[in-house]
Amino acid sequence: MFHSKLLRRSLALTTALALWLFSYIPIAAEEEVHLSFIARDVYVNGTLINNYELVHPFVIRQGNTYVPLTPALGAALGFQVQLNEEHQLIQLRPIAPNGQSVKEADVACNLENQTGLLAYDYVVAVVDEFNSAEAATLSAKWRQIADPVIWSLAGLLSAVTNQTLAPAPAAEILQLQESEILFVGDVPYIPLSAFRSSAVFGWDAHYDVVTGLYISTDVSVPAKSYYSATNASYIEGRAAYIRGVRPELSLAESYYYEYLFRHEANVYDVDQELLMAIARTESSFQARIVASLGAVGMMQIMPRTARAYNITFEQLKDAHINLEFGAMYIRDRLWIFDGDEVKALAAYNQGVLTVKSGVYKTGYADKCLSNERVLKDWLSGRGYSSTFETRLTTDAVRASAAESD
Repeated sequence: MFHSKLLRRSLALTTALALWLFSYIPIAAEEEVHLSFIARDVYVNGTLINNYELVHPFVIRQGNTYVPLTPALGAALGFQVQLNEEHQLIQLRPIAPNGQSVKEADVACNLENQTGLLAYDYVVAVVDEFNSAEAATLSAKWRQIADPVIWSLAGLLSAVTNQTLAPAPAAEILQLQESEILFVGDVPYIPLSAFRSSAVFGWDAHYDVVTGLYISTDVSVPAKSYYSATNASYIEGRAAYIRGVRPELSLAESYYYEYLFRHEANVYDVDQELLMAIARTESSFQARIVASLGAVGMMQIMPRTARAYNITFEQLKDAHINLEFGAMYIRDRLWIFDGDEVKALAAYNQGVLTVKSGVYKTGYADKCLSNERVLKDWLSGRGYSSTFETRLTTDAVRASAAESD
């Protein structure tokens, strides 16, 4: 009996060791994936976060929103992050959200899409405290759960000889599918859905096609309750005006154009309606148009002017690049002429030296300013909002304020 029992245990150990040797192959393959910038506003607990002001922005992959696990964004969302490359472990520690926006630069990522690398072999654990000594145990715990082969050799020997597994630290292992953990540079990304399904975090999220992404980290506050009808009206009005000039544009295209105008107006501190009026005057919002004299795109930029900034002819046909250049160009002329819009617009059209010489025409400036007035009258006449909120309150707070009034 003793020899039979010993033989069975030896066979079990030999088989398990063979499985371990052939199965425990660390996955180091790196596969590049395309990540799309979210060209919409993001609100965290009612506070606007401009995605373009993040070095590592929120992105979309295969229809899913991904969250960059950075210290700055973690402070706003309520987590700290610690990466242990040796044990291929990402630890998240819940903290109180700071209630602040995040701005790493005026144009940190500049609306650019990202390229990420899949990290099949990483584990994400939610912990009470960071403890590097427990990293190996946490990592092994997940691999014991995820695979019938026990991935830790120490755990393997313990399980085969004693039919037990070593105790692991208290933690929640986020249930992520393969290919759901990404890296952009050294920054890990995980799906927003992982935070929503987490027993510890339990966030709520709501996406509105007009106003953007709302995230609530308070389990008692639905994300949708932060929805801003004021911002929806602001965006819809300006998008509707663009479609009125360009009826062939889809809703999505017009919302994207509105986002670009608002983005560049914010970055360059230029009135959004003035930028839209220039584009209306120059191109009627046609992004790829080339004029007979060679000016290109929505803001009608001359290629020779753009070349001085290393911008190519084809790049000028990109609505974002063209608007960015045009906004910078008019901003500089407003600076040169101390905010005089007539002179700045004349210089945009005829050149700074011409205006400084005093021999310039105001017809172009008059037309732009007339189009700006028409736009503002059109918006106000149809009841569209003239303000854009950056800090939102919930439905309950708004209702309470209305009752007190």
